[in-house]
Amino acid sequence: IRFCNAREGALIKSQPRRNLWFRAGRLRFPLYYFSESLDVGFAYPWVRPPMAFYVTSIANFEGMDATYSFYTGEFTHEISLHMGATEGKLPAGLETKVEDIRGLVYQITFYDFGLRFMTQKSTVTNDFSVIQPLSFLGELSDKSQFSSVAFSYIGENLYLLIEGILIDSEWTFIREGEQGQATIGYQWGPWLPFASYTYTSTSNEDKAKYPDIFDPQVQLDNSAVGLRYDINSNVNLKLQYDHFYNLGGTSSSNFQGLEEGTDVYTINVNAIF
Repeated sequence: IRFCNAREGALIKSQPRRNLWFRAGRLRFPLYYFSESLDVGFAYPWVRPPMAFYVTSIANFEGMDATYSFYTGEFTHEISLHMGATEGKLPAGLETKVEDIRGLVYQITFYDFGLRFMTQKSTVTNDFSVIQPLSFLGELSDKSQFSSVAFSYIGENLYLLIEGILIDSEWTFIREGEQGQATIGYQWGPWLPFASYTYTSTSNEDKAKYPDIFDPQVQLDNSAVGLRYDINSNVNLKLQYDHFYNLGGTSSSNFQGLEEGTDVYTINVNAIF
């Protein structure tokens, strides 16, 4: 049994067998390929994970998961089940509860190739009674489902990661949406130049009863080029240029301050100990 630090909380991990382990406590929603290492900048090629894809209002939940791994020939399989609940405050100031969280993650790897599938269902409840002039809405609940797929190839030189996610709901206040990102890079000694494209889009305004109150319609594209330099095995330096464009609908609170054609230049240093 081991205790591990987690963002804004902690978890306990038990591994009764080499290929079976359980965790309980404050866990990260496993929505994306890098969900478990979002706070570890050393782990991924970008200066920051693509905003249009990896930005979420609530990233953690309280619950448990169980993971089992096994082999079939040259293939490695990993299956994980998770369940739990959480509550928090959205950028708009709404108190929200996410309950009945239940999900499945399946990963398969073959040499340098990998595929990851995820699906998660939950019930989301927002309390509008604390916000004027929306108090007449009281509490509203919506059932949502997130489904994602990721393909990766991380070879000796070539780096490729493609991800996509679909968001579905019963149309009370959460819009249907889709997001995707693709990153390609080439490791040349300690240098890793890379390029990425990311987009997010929500729609179905006519199907949601209260779409603009909770989840404004959003359209956003993000293209980026960057360079990672591995100073040594524990420290790297990253440079990145981002361009945000095709902004449409109502600007999401997650992207406040962005205007059409916004450019961002970033440099940072990451270290692990």
